[in-house]
Amino acid sequence: NPSKHDLRDLAVILNPQPTIECDKLYEELVDSAVDLLTMHVGSQMYFMIYDTVPTATHPIRKNPEFAGALYSRLKGEKSDAYIAKAFTGIGQRQHVLANMQAKNLDITEIEKAIEFFRNAMTKGQELRS
Repeated sequence: NPSKHDLRDLAVILNPQPTIECDKLYEELVDSAVDLLTMHVGSQMYFMIYDTVPTATHPIRKNPEFAGALYSRLKGEKSDAYIAKAFTGIGQRQHVLANMQAKNLDITEIEKAIEFFRNAMTKGQELRS
């Protein structure tokens, strides 16, 4: 362990000059730390998506149940009404599901109408011939 005397001698040899550069150095250190953190999080996200290790089992992109499983895990025992109040973005799920169901009903009705008119057209042609 260096003693205080050794550190003073080292400080005298280095002869630090306090300047405004310390602020710039601090900013550069913070920027560097943010860059490293961004790189680390990015590499973890890449690994989660593509899972390129030879022993990989389930990358996200090949797991169709991932979104549902994650939603169920995050939701837990909470009701949809609670989730909608607490998290408006997730609460939009109910609105989207309602819209999907309405559109599916509309599509079903349109398909029935098309089938009806197709049958009417076919029977009409058979009657004429």
